[in-house]
Formats: sequence, C-alpha cells, structure tokens
Amino acid sequence: MLSCSSKISRPECINEDLEDLLIRWGKLILENRYLEGYEIDSKANLYEVKLQNQNYLLKVKKGKIDFATYCGLVSNIRNEFLNVQALHSPGDTSHFVEYINNSLNTYLRALWNPKFQTVLSKGFREIYDSLSMQINYIK
Repeated sequence: MLSCSSKISRPECINEDLEDLLIRWGKLILENRYLEGYEIDSKANLYEVKLQNQNYLLKVKKGKIDFATYCGLVSNIRNEFLNVQALHSPGDTSHFVEYINNSLNTYLRALWNPKFQTVLSKGFREIYDSLSMQINYIK
C-alpha cells in the first residue's frame, strides 16, 4: 500500500511554536505610518512589503533564503532582543527590525533614527545590514 504525505519544508531552527514567525525590516515614515521593507517567513521565503497602518499595500515574493543562513539570522535577532530589550529612538524616517510570532503573542520592534549611530542601536544596525544583504542572495 502506498501513501502520499506532504512534508512542509522548513528550517531546522523552526519548531511548531515558531511556525508563524515573521522577521521584518525596513524603514518607517512616522507621519503617515507608512512602512516599506522586507519580511521573511518561517519557511525562509523573502517578500518585499509595503504597509500602511499595519495593512498590506504590497507583498511580493522575491525568493527563498538558505536555511542555515536563515537560522543564523533568527538566532542573532533573538539574541539582540535579549541584550537590548527596548530601542525606540524614532526620527521622521526610521529604520526598524521586527520579530513577530502571533501564535506566541510576541511582537518585538527595534526602531532607530538612521541619522544617528547610538550604542544601543549598533547591534540592530548590523542585523539590518545583514538582512538587507540577503536580498542579493535569494534563490
């Protein structure tokens, strides 16, 4: 007897509790709550996104990130949020990194003014740059 089963391919670092994980980064224009950037889901799919007031205006799949790279990024982001538990230094246009997991009721956002290079934003600026480099290496 033959049976078919579909296995969802996901990175090893993603368990059932993290199936809803989203990593999002980009810039936020505070005046009109307009956000443009990228997000990576728990299957390492990379999307270009534009949102206004948390509503998607655009979500276009750009490709997939290597699973090992993805797990490294998730680990770095989680560790930086443990090290710097609050970063909210907005400007008119701000950069941000978000760690969102609705199934665990988790929403973390680091927000900083890119005109200034503060000590607390250093780790998130490095993560922002690492995430942005992934756009060039998608499959």
